[in-house]
Amino acid sequence: MRWKAPSGGYISEHSPAPTPSRAVYGFVMYLISYSSLFLYLTWAFVPDSALQWAGLDFLPQKYWAVAIPVYLSVLFFSFVFVIYPCLGMISTPVINDIRHVTDRHSVYSSGSHLEGSVPSSYDEHPTKVLEYLKLQE
Repeated sequence: MRWKAPSGGYISEHSPAPTPSRAVYGFVMYLISYSSLFLYLTWAFVPDSALQWAGLDFLPQKYWAVAIPVYLSVLFFSFVFVIYPCLGMISTPVINDIRHVTDRHSVYSSGSHLEGSVPSSYDEHPTKVLEYLKLQE
């Protein structure tokens, strides 16, 4: 589906540009989020006697008004400070792995170039570097 842009061209359905359907969905989400916040704060701060007088006697205990945000924040921070760094350490190769110094984008010298010309740019192979370092000892 394509929408007519104000400039006269067309906007693709998969572009990030605003479309009428996105505007409607955004407005509905805005209304739902503020309504949910209002209901949550009403449940958290209005006394139980007032809620029962209004006929709302099936709501959970007020303990959960504080416990759920605390549990969610602990879960979030444990993910950020424990789980995410551990995933990074798991995917990191061991210290003596060749992948630390080379990858699939490395360009190594073929060994041949024109006499008197400037050689092209290339990566030095790690085994040659190690051989050179061992000769220096």
